[in-house]
Amino acid sequence: MLRVGAPARVAEAPPMLRVAPALAPPPIIVLPPPVAPQAADADTFAPAADAASVFAPPAFQRPSWPVLDAPVAHRIPKRAWTWGGIAAAVFAAGWLGAVVSTPTHQGEPGPFTRMLRAVGLGAPHFVASVNSTPNGAWIAVDGKDVAQRTPAVVELSPGPHAITLSLPELGSTQVQVRGEGGEKVAVNPSLNGGLEVYSSDARVPISVALDGRDVGYAPVRLELVAPGLHELQFTGPGMPAWAQTVQVGVHRTAQVVAHPMSAPANGVVQVQATLNDERGASSLSGAQVWVDGQLRGVAPASLELPRGPHSLKLTWHGETAPVQVIDLPGGNRRFASFGFGLETPSPQVVLLGGVHPASANEQVVLSATLTTLQLGDVREAWLHVSTPEGLWRRYPMTAMRGARGPVLVCVFPPASLAGGSARWYVSASTLQGDEYFSEMQVASVGGGATRPRRHGSGSPTP
Repeated sequence: MLRVGAPARVAEAPPMLRVAPALAPPPIIVLPPPVAPQAADADTFAPAADAASVFAPPAFQRPSWPVLDAPVAHRIPKRAWTWGGIAAAVFAAGWLGAVVSTPTHQGEPGPFTRMLRAVGLGAPHFVASVNSTPNGAWIAVDGKDVAQRTPAVVELSPGPHAITLSLPELGSTQVQVRGEGGEKVAVNPSLNGGLEVYSSDARVPISVALDGRDVGYAPVRLELVAPGLHELQFTGPGMPAWAQTVQVGVHRTAQVVAHPMSAPANGVVQVQATLNDERGASSLSGAQVWVDGQLRGVAPASLELPRGPHSLKLTWHGETAPVQVIDLPGGNRRFASFGFGLETPSPQVVLLGGVHPASANEQVVLSATLTTLQLGDVREAWLHVSTPEGLWRRYPMTAMRGARGPVLVCVFPPASLAGGSARWYVSASTLQGDEYFSEMQVASVGGGATRPRRHGSGSPTP
Protein backbone atom coordinates (compact mmCIF):
# COMPACT_ATOMS: atom_id res chain seq x y z
CA MET A 1 0.00 0.00 0.00
CA LEU A 2 0.88 3.40 -0.34
CA ARG A 3 2.65 4.93 2.55
CA VAL A 4 1.94 8.52 3.13
CA GLY A 5 5.06 10.64 3.46
CA ALA A 6 7.28 8.02 2.14
CA PRO A 7 8.79 8.60 -1.22
CA ALA A 8 7.22 6.78 -3.93
CA ARG A 9 9.35 4.16 -5.61
CA VAL A 10 9.51 4.45 -9.19
CA ALA A 11 9.37 1.26 -10.99
CA GLU A 12 12.49 0.66 -13.01
CA ALA A 13 12.05 0.38 -16.66
CA PRO A 14 13.07 -2.76 -18.28
CA PRO A 15 16.61 -2.62 -19.71
CA MET A 16 16.78 -1.31 -23.22
CA LEU A 17 19.46 -1.32 -25.88
CA ARG A 18 21.54 1.81 -25.73
CA VAL A 19 22.02 3.60 -28.98
CA ALA A 20 25.37 5.06 -29.37
CA PRO A 21 25.36 8.70 -30.36
CA ALA A 22 25.81 9.46 -34.03
CA LEU A 23 29.41 9.63 -35.03
CA ALA A 24 30.66 12.88 -36.51
CA PRO A 25 32.07 12.60 -40.03
CA PRO A 26 35.70 11.74 -39.87
CA PRO A 27 38.06 14.63 -40.44
CA ILE A 28 39.82 15.01 -43.82
CA ILE A 29 43.29 13.81 -43.46
CA VAL A 30 45.93 15.29 -45.81
CA LEU A 31 48.50 12.67 -46.42
CA PRO A 32 52.06 13.73 -47.04
CA PRO A 33 53.63 12.81 -50.36
CA PRO A 34 54.69 9.22 -50.50
CA VAL A 35 58.18 8.55 -49.35
CA ALA A 36 60.18 5.77 -50.76
CA PRO A 37 60.20 2.99 -48.19
CA GLN A 38 63.43 2.58 -46.41
CA ALA A 39 64.69 -0.63 -45.08
CA ALA A 40 64.15 -0.83 -41.35
CA ASP A 41 67.01 -1.66 -39.13
CA ALA A 42 67.06 -5.06 -37.65
CA ASP A 43 66.40 -3.66 -34.19
CA THR A 44 63.58 -1.35 -35.20
CA PHE A 45 59.99 -2.55 -35.06
CA ALA A 46 56.97 -0.75 -36.53
CA PRO A 47 54.47 0.38 -33.90
CA ALA A 48 51.29 -1.56 -33.66
CA ALA A 49 48.33 -0.11 -35.47
CA ASP A 50 45.70 1.58 -33.38
CA ALA A 51 42.64 -0.50 -32.92
CA ALA A 52 40.34 2.43 -33.66
CA SER A 53 42.02 3.11 -36.89
CA VAL A 54 41.78 -0.48 -37.84
CA PHE A 55 38.06 -0.79 -37.23
CA ALA A 56 37.09 2.75 -38.22
CA PRO A 57 34.96 2.86 -41.36
CA PRO A 58 36.77 4.14 -44.44
CA ALA A 59 36.28 7.83 -45.06
CA PHE A 60 36.17 9.56 -48.43
CA GLN A 61 39.26 11.68 -48.87
CA ARG A 62 39.86 14.33 -51.52
CA PRO A 63 43.31 14.78 -53.06
CA SER A 64 45.19 17.82 -51.99
CA TRP A 65 46.72 19.84 -54.87
CA PRO A 66 49.92 21.75 -54.24
CA VAL A 67 49.42 25.45 -53.75
CA LEU A 68 51.79 27.61 -55.83
CA ASP A 69 53.28 30.63 -54.32
CA ALA A 70 52.16 33.92 -55.82
CA PRO A 71 54.71 35.36 -58.30
CA VAL A 72 56.88 38.02 -56.99
CA ALA A 73 57.29 41.08 -59.23
CA HIS A 74 60.91 42.01 -59.81
CA ARG A 75 61.62 45.56 -60.80
CA ILE A 76 64.46 46.18 -63.28
CA PRO A 77 66.62 49.05 -62.21
CA LYS A 78 66.75 52.09 -64.46
CA ARG A 79 70.49 51.68 -64.85
CA ALA A 80 69.97 48.23 -66.37
CA TRP A 81 67.56 49.74 -68.92
CA THR A 82 70.15 52.38 -69.79
CA TRP A 83 72.94 49.86 -70.35
CA GLY A 84 70.59 47.65 -72.36
CA GLY A 85 69.69 50.55 -74.63
CA ILE A 86 73.35 51.37 -75.18
CA ALA A 87 74.14 47.75 -76.04
CA ALA A 88 71.23 47.62 -78.50
CA ALA A 89 72.36 50.87 -80.14
CA VAL A 90 75.93 49.59 -80.51
CA PHE A 91 74.68 46.31 -82.00
CA ALA A 92 72.41 48.15 -84.47
CA ALA A 93 75.25 50.48 -85.48
CA GLY A 94 77.60 47.55 -86.00
CA TRP A 95 75.05 45.68 -88.09
CA LEU A 96 74.32 48.77 -90.18
CA GLY A 97 78.01 49.41 -90.59
CA ALA A 98 78.63 45.86 -91.75
CA VAL A 99 75.83 46.14 -94.31
CA VAL A 100 76.69 49.59 -95.59
CA SER A 101 80.46 49.18 -95.58
CA THR A 102 80.47 45.83 -97.38
CA PRO A 103 82.58 46.35 -100.51
CA THR A 104 80.45 46.88 -103.59
CA HIS A 105 83.34 46.55 -106.10
CA GLN A 106 82.72 50.12 -107.23
CA GLY A 107 85.81 52.08 -106.25
CA GLU A 108 86.42 54.18 -103.19
CA PRO A 109 84.03 53.89 -100.20
CA GLY A 110 81.61 56.68 -99.36
CA PRO A 111 81.96 59.08 -96.43
CA PHE A 112 79.56 57.09 -94.20
CA THR A 113 81.52 53.92 -94.82
CA ARG A 114 84.77 55.66 -94.00
CA MET A 115 83.24 57.01 -90.79
CA LEU A 116 82.17 53.54 -89.72
CA ARG A 117 85.61 52.16 -90.45
CA ALA A 118 87.16 54.93 -88.37
CA VAL A 119 85.30 53.66 -85.30
CA GLY A 120 85.99 50.01 -86.11
CA LEU A 121 82.49 49.10 -87.35
CA GLY A 122 83.20 48.58 -91.07
CA ALA A 123 83.31 45.20 -92.73
CA PRO A 124 86.81 43.82 -93.42
CA HIS A 125 88.16 44.36 -96.92
CA PHE A 126 91.34 44.53 -98.96
CA VAL A 127 92.36 46.84 -101.79
CA ALA A 128 93.24 45.61 -105.29
CA SER A 129 95.17 48.01 -107.53
CA VAL A 130 94.10 46.86 -111.00
CA ASN A 131 96.19 47.79 -114.05
CA SER A 132 96.66 46.27 -117.47
CA THR A 133 99.04 46.44 -120.43
CA PRO A 134 97.72 48.35 -122.27
CA ASN A 135 95.36 50.32 -120.00
CA GLY A 136 91.72 51.02 -120.70
CA ALA A 137 90.30 47.53 -120.09
CA TRP A 138 86.88 47.19 -118.46
CA ILE A 139 86.90 45.55 -115.01
CA ALA A 140 84.48 42.89 -113.75
CA VAL A 141 84.71 41.19 -110.34
CA ASP A 142 83.20 37.74 -109.93
CA GLY A 143 81.24 38.22 -113.14
CA LYS A 144 79.81 41.64 -112.17
CA ASP A 145 80.77 44.76 -114.09
CA VAL A 146 82.08 47.48 -111.76
CA ALA A 147 81.84 50.25 -114.42
CA GLN A 148 85.55 51.05 -114.18
CA ARG A 149 88.50 50.82 -116.53
CA THR A 150 92.14 50.22 -115.77
CA PRO A 151 93.96 51.70 -113.97
CA ALA A 152 91.57 51.62 -111.00
CA VAL A 153 91.42 50.76 -107.29
CA VAL A 154 88.80 48.19 -106.29
CA GLU A 155 87.82 47.18 -102.75
CA LEU A 156 87.03 43.50 -102.22
CA SER A 157 85.87 41.38 -99.31
CA PRO A 158 88.51 39.02 -97.89
CA GLY A 159 88.97 35.76 -99.76
CA PRO A 160 89.35 34.70 -103.39
CA HIS A 161 87.94 36.68 -106.32
CA ALA A 162 88.03 36.46 -110.11
CA ILE A 163 88.90 39.74 -111.85
CA THR A 164 88.08 39.88 -115.57
CA LEU A 165 89.65 42.50 -117.83
CA SER A 166 88.07 42.91 -121.25
CA LEU A 167 88.34 45.07 -124.35
CA PRO A 168 85.20 45.32 -126.53
CA GLU A 169 85.40 43.06 -129.59
CA LEU A 170 88.99 42.15 -128.73
CA GLY A 171 88.61 39.56 -125.97
CA SER A 172 89.23 39.29 -122.25
CA THR A 173 91.44 37.66 -119.65
CA GLN A 174 90.75 36.55 -116.10
CA VAL A 175 93.01 36.82 -113.07
CA GLN A 176 92.50 35.06 -109.73
CA VAL A 177 93.26 37.24 -106.71
CA ARG A 178 93.09 36.59 -102.97
CA GLY A 179 93.55 39.00 -100.07
CA GLU A 180 93.02 39.45 -96.36
CA GLY A 181 91.51 42.36 -94.47
CA GLY A 182 93.64 45.49 -94.74
CA GLU A 183 95.94 44.00 -97.39
CA LYS A 184 96.94 45.68 -100.69
CA VAL A 185 97.19 43.51 -103.79
CA ALA A 186 98.56 44.55 -107.20
CA VAL A 187 96.97 43.16 -110.39
CA ASN A 188 98.70 43.98 -113.68
CA PRO A 189 98.16 41.36 -116.40
CA SER A 190 99.26 41.79 -120.00
CA LEU A 191 96.57 41.88 -122.66
CA ASN A 192 99.00 41.81 -125.57
CA GLY A 193 98.72 39.37 -128.42
CA GLY A 194 100.93 38.37 -131.33
CA LEU A 195 101.22 38.67 -135.08
CA GLU A 196 102.61 36.29 -137.71
CA VAL A 197 103.22 37.44 -141.29
CA TYR A 198 103.91 34.96 -144.09
CA SER A 199 104.49 35.34 -147.82
CA SER A 200 102.51 33.40 -150.38
CA ASP A 201 105.69 33.08 -152.43
CA ALA A 202 108.85 32.38 -150.43
CA ARG A 203 111.01 33.21 -153.48
CA VAL A 204 109.95 36.86 -153.44
CA PRO A 205 111.44 38.99 -150.61
CA ILE A 206 108.73 41.09 -149.02
CA SER A 207 109.60 43.78 -146.50
CA VAL A 208 107.10 44.18 -143.65
CA ALA A 209 106.39 47.28 -141.56
CA LEU A 210 103.93 47.44 -138.64
CA ASP A 211 102.32 50.83 -138.03
CA GLY A 212 105.22 52.48 -139.85
CA ARG A 213 107.98 50.54 -138.08
CA ASP A 214 110.09 48.12 -140.12
CA VAL A 215 110.02 44.62 -138.62
CA GLY A 216 111.94 42.64 -141.26
CA TYR A 217 111.13 40.32 -144.13
CA ALA A 218 108.35 37.75 -144.26
CA PRO A 219 108.02 35.31 -142.64
CA VAL A 220 108.19 37.25 -139.38
CA ARG A 221 106.68 36.64 -135.94
CA LEU A 222 105.91 39.55 -133.60
CA GLU A 223 105.09 39.30 -129.90
CA LEU A 224 103.74 41.77 -127.38
CA VAL A 225 101.48 43.42 -129.94
CA ALA A 226 98.84 45.63 -128.33
CA PRO A 227 95.23 44.55 -128.91
CA GLY A 228 93.38 46.50 -131.60
CA LEU A 229 93.69 47.44 -135.24
CA HIS A 230 97.13 47.64 -136.79
CA GLU A 231 98.35 48.46 -140.25
CA LEU A 232 100.83 46.28 -142.13
CA GLN A 233 102.76 47.77 -145.02
CA PHE A 234 104.46 45.60 -147.65
CA THR A 235 107.06 46.42 -150.27
CA GLY A 236 108.84 44.20 -152.78
CA PRO A 237 111.03 44.46 -155.85
CA GLY A 238 109.24 45.40 -159.03
CA MET A 239 105.84 45.84 -157.43
CA PRO A 240 103.86 48.74 -155.98
CA ALA A 241 103.69 49.03 -152.22
CA TRP A 242 100.49 47.90 -150.56
CA ALA A 243 99.04 47.83 -147.08
CA GLN A 244 96.61 45.75 -145.06
CA THR A 245 94.87 46.26 -141.71
CA VAL A 246 94.82 43.47 -139.13
CA GLN A 247 93.11 43.16 -135.78
CA VAL A 248 94.95 41.58 -132.85
CA GLY A 249 92.89 40.15 -130.00
CA VAL A 250 93.65 39.74 -126.30
CA HIS A 251 96.14 36.88 -125.90
CA ARG A 252 95.57 35.93 -129.54
CA THR A 253 97.99 35.65 -132.43
CA ALA A 254 96.78 36.98 -135.77
CA GLN A 255 98.13 35.48 -138.99
CA VAL A 256 98.47 37.39 -142.25
CA VAL A 257 99.56 36.10 -145.66
CA ALA A 258 101.10 38.68 -147.97
CA HIS A 259 100.33 38.10 -151.64
CA PRO A 260 102.85 39.84 -153.88
CA MET A 261 100.98 40.73 -157.02
CA SER A 262 100.39 43.67 -159.25
CA ALA A 263 96.83 44.86 -158.78
CA PRO A 264 94.87 47.00 -161.26
CA ALA A 265 95.20 50.70 -160.70
CA ASN A 266 91.49 51.41 -160.19
CA GLY A 267 88.45 50.03 -158.39
CA VAL A 268 84.72 50.81 -158.24
CA VAL A 269 82.60 52.18 -155.38
CA GLN A 270 78.82 51.76 -155.49
CA VAL A 271 77.16 54.56 -153.43
CA GLN A 272 73.59 54.26 -152.11
CA ALA A 273 71.40 56.35 -149.78
CA THR A 274 68.29 55.55 -147.69
CA LEU A 275 65.70 57.76 -145.99
CA ASN A 276 64.26 56.80 -142.60
CA ASP A 277 60.84 58.25 -141.73
CA GLU A 278 57.55 57.20 -140.14
CA ARG A 279 56.93 54.81 -143.06
CA GLY A 280 60.28 53.05 -142.54
CA ALA A 281 63.44 53.00 -144.67
CA SER A 282 63.24 53.70 -148.38
CA SER A 283 65.73 54.30 -151.17
CA LEU A 284 66.76 57.95 -151.56
CA SER A 285 67.80 59.65 -154.78
CA GLY A 286 69.43 63.04 -155.22
CA ALA A 287 71.84 63.14 -152.28
CA GLN A 288 75.12 64.81 -153.22
CA VAL A 289 78.21 62.56 -153.20
CA TRP A 290 81.55 64.03 -152.12
CA VAL A 291 84.74 62.00 -152.69
CA ASP A 292 87.92 63.23 -150.98
CA GLY A 293 86.25 66.64 -150.56
CA GLN A 294 85.21 66.95 -154.19
CA LEU A 295 81.61 66.78 -155.49
CA ARG A 296 81.35 63.72 -157.76
CA GLY A 297 77.60 63.40 -158.47
CA VAL A 298 74.39 62.29 -156.74
CA ALA A 299 73.32 59.00 -155.22
CA PRO A 300 72.84 56.33 -156.34
CA ALA A 301 76.17 56.41 -158.12
CA SER A 302 78.89 54.06 -159.36
CA LEU A 303 82.33 55.68 -159.17
CA GLU A 304 85.63 54.43 -160.53
CA LEU A 305 88.47 55.55 -158.24
CA PRO A 306 92.19 54.89 -157.88
CA ARG A 307 93.05 52.08 -155.50
CA GLY A 308 93.73 53.12 -151.92
CA PRO A 309 91.71 54.88 -149.21
CA HIS A 310 89.07 57.46 -150.14
CA SER A 311 86.65 59.50 -148.03
CA LEU A 312 82.98 59.57 -149.01
CA LYS A 313 80.40 62.03 -147.71
CA LEU A 314 76.73 62.52 -148.64
CA THR A 315 74.61 65.63 -148.03
CA TRP A 316 70.85 66.00 -148.49
CA HIS A 317 68.67 69.03 -147.63
CA GLY A 318 71.24 70.40 -145.16
CA GLU A 319 71.82 67.06 -143.46
CA THR A 320 75.24 65.40 -143.61
CA ALA A 321 75.70 61.69 -143.12
CA PRO A 322 78.80 60.50 -141.22
CA VAL A 323 81.91 60.33 -143.39
CA GLN A 324 83.10 56.90 -144.47
CA VAL A 325 86.64 55.98 -145.50
CA ILE A 326 86.92 53.00 -147.85
CA ASP A 327 90.24 51.38 -148.72
CA LEU A 328 89.56 50.44 -152.30
CA PRO A 329 91.61 47.58 -153.75
CA GLY A 330 92.40 47.74 -157.44
CA GLY A 331 90.19 45.67 -159.72
CA ASN A 332 87.51 45.24 -157.07
CA ARG A 333 84.12 46.70 -156.14
CA ARG A 334 83.05 48.17 -152.79
CA PHE A 335 79.62 49.33 -151.55
CA ALA A 336 78.90 52.37 -149.38
CA SER A 337 75.45 53.04 -147.88
CA PHE A 338 74.39 56.27 -146.10
CA GLY A 339 71.27 56.95 -144.02
CA PHE A 340 69.26 60.17 -143.57
CA GLY A 341 66.29 61.19 -141.45
CA LEU A 342 67.67 59.91 -138.15
CA GLU A 343 66.18 61.46 -135.00
CA THR A 344 69.53 62.23 -133.34
CA PRO A 345 72.46 63.92 -135.09
CA SER A 346 75.40 61.67 -135.86
CA PRO A 347 78.87 62.43 -134.44
CA GLN A 348 81.19 64.23 -136.84
CA VAL A 349 84.97 64.61 -136.91
CA VAL A 350 85.47 68.33 -137.53
CA LEU A 351 89.00 69.53 -138.33
CA LEU A 352 90.15 72.68 -136.53
CA GLY A 353 92.52 73.90 -139.23
CA GLY A 354 94.72 72.58 -141.98
CA VAL A 355 98.40 71.63 -142.18
CA HIS A 356 100.55 74.25 -143.93
CA PRO A 357 104.24 73.93 -142.94
CA ALA A 358 106.76 76.24 -144.51
CA SER A 359 109.25 73.37 -144.93
CA ALA A 360 109.43 69.61 -144.54
CA ASN A 361 111.30 70.07 -141.24
CA GLU A 362 108.70 72.24 -139.56
CA GLN A 363 106.44 70.64 -136.96
CA VAL A 364 102.78 71.62 -137.12
CA VAL A 365 100.13 70.73 -134.54
CA LEU A 366 96.98 69.16 -135.95
CA SER A 367 93.70 69.23 -134.02
CA ALA A 368 90.13 68.03 -134.57
CA THR A 369 86.97 67.71 -132.47
CA LEU A 370 84.41 64.92 -132.21
CA THR A 371 80.92 66.43 -131.90
CA THR A 372 77.98 65.15 -129.77
CA LEU A 373 80.26 62.81 -127.78
CA GLN A 374 81.98 63.02 -124.40
CA LEU A 375 85.64 62.54 -123.62
CA GLY A 376 84.91 59.27 -121.86
CA ASP A 377 83.34 57.88 -125.06
CA VAL A 378 86.58 58.02 -127.03
CA ARG A 379 88.62 54.86 -127.09
CA GLU A 380 91.39 55.86 -129.51
CA ALA A 381 92.12 58.32 -132.30
CA TRP A 382 94.61 58.19 -135.17
CA LEU A 383 96.10 60.40 -137.82
CA HIS A 384 96.53 58.54 -141.13
CA VAL A 385 99.16 59.94 -143.50
CA SER A 386 100.42 58.72 -146.87
CA THR A 387 104.18 58.41 -147.38
CA PRO A 388 106.19 59.32 -150.47
CA GLU A 389 106.48 55.55 -151.18
CA GLY A 390 102.70 55.32 -151.46
CA LEU A 391 102.16 53.58 -148.11
CA TRP A 392 99.85 54.74 -145.35
CA ARG A 393 101.01 55.14 -141.77
CA ARG A 394 99.06 56.14 -138.72
CA TYR A 395 100.03 58.14 -135.65
CA PRO A 396 98.19 58.20 -132.28
CA MET A 397 96.30 61.33 -131.28
CA THR A 398 95.70 62.59 -127.75
CA ALA A 399 92.08 63.16 -126.68
CA MET A 400 91.39 66.18 -124.45
CA ARG A 401 88.27 67.89 -123.13
CA GLY A 402 86.92 70.67 -125.37
CA ALA A 403 83.97 73.07 -125.55
CA ARG A 404 82.16 71.26 -128.39
CA GLY A 405 83.34 67.77 -127.50
CA PRO A 406 86.59 65.82 -127.26
CA VAL A 407 89.54 67.51 -128.95
CA LEU A 408 92.04 65.25 -130.76
CA VAL A 409 95.60 66.60 -131.00
CA CYS A 410 98.91 65.39 -132.48
CA VAL A 411 102.00 66.67 -134.29
CA PHE A 412 101.88 66.20 -138.03
CA PRO A 413 104.93 64.10 -139.05
CA PRO A 414 107.25 66.28 -141.19
CA ALA A 415 108.90 63.26 -142.84
CA SER A 416 105.69 62.49 -144.72
CA LEU A 417 106.10 65.76 -146.64
CA ALA A 418 109.45 64.77 -148.15
CA GLY A 419 107.76 64.53 -151.52
CA GLY A 420 106.24 68.02 -151.19
CA SER A 421 102.66 66.89 -150.27
CA ALA A 422 100.78 64.13 -148.51
CA ARG A 423 97.20 62.98 -148.17
CA TRP A 424 95.81 62.48 -144.66
CA TYR A 425 92.64 61.98 -142.60
CA VAL A 426 91.63 61.48 -138.96
CA SER A 427 89.78 58.52 -137.46
CA ALA A 428 88.32 58.03 -133.97
CA SER A 429 86.72 54.95 -132.40
CA THR A 430 84.41 54.81 -129.39
CA LEU A 431 83.97 52.34 -126.58
CA GLN A 432 80.76 51.17 -128.24
CA GLY A 433 82.73 50.03 -131.31
CA ASP A 434 81.70 52.86 -133.68
CA GLU A 435 84.28 54.57 -135.88
CA TYR A 436 84.15 58.09 -137.31
CA PHE A 437 86.32 59.79 -139.94
CA SER A 438 87.21 63.18 -141.30
CA GLU A 439 87.30 63.87 -145.01
CA MET A 440 90.50 63.26 -146.94
CA GLN A 441 92.87 66.24 -146.83
CA VAL A 442 96.04 67.26 -148.67
CA ALA A 443 99.00 68.86 -146.88
CA SER A 444 101.78 70.56 -148.81
CA VAL A 445 104.97 72.40 -148.00
CA GLY A 446 104.87 76.18 -148.27
CA GLY A 447 101.12 76.60 -147.72
CA GLY A 448 100.12 75.41 -151.15
CA ALA A 449 97.01 73.72 -149.74
CA THR A 450 94.07 75.92 -148.94
CA ARG A 451 92.48 76.05 -145.51
CA PRO A 452 89.49 73.64 -145.25
CA ARG A 453 86.20 75.41 -145.82
CA ARG A 454 83.01 74.37 -144.05
CA HIS A 455 80.27 72.71 -146.04
CA GLY A 456 76.89 71.22 -145.18
CA SER A 457 76.59 70.62 -141.41
CA GLY A 458 80.07 71.88 -140.65
CA SER A 459 82.28 69.11 -141.98
CA PRO A 460 85.33 70.66 -143.62
CA THR A 461 86.15 70.22 -147.26
CA PRO A 462 89.38 71.36 -148.87
